[in-house]
Amino acid sequence: MRDRPGDANDRPFQAHAAARARQEAGQRQIEALERQLGELRTQFSTELGRTRDQVSIAQERASATERRALREIDQPECRAGARGNCALS
Repeated sequence: MRDRPGDANDRPFQAHAAARARQEAGQRQIEALERQLGELRTQFSTELGRTRDQVSIAQERASATERRALREIDQPECRAGARGNCALS
């Protein structure tokens, strides 16, 4: 008696084909996620660079403000209480 296509003898081959298809789909999904991760890392690095630049600018401004305030304090007119004569440089 000869087995018909699709009978019990074909099941291991069908199971293998199905497993192989799932494996290939999983591999494609992994590759897509790796590409997405690379894009997100690039975006993060760009944003981090921008934020660092903004922090640097803010620190420079704060330092300049502090230097101006210290110069104002050091001016003799300011120490004498003549606030109207203090120049902000």
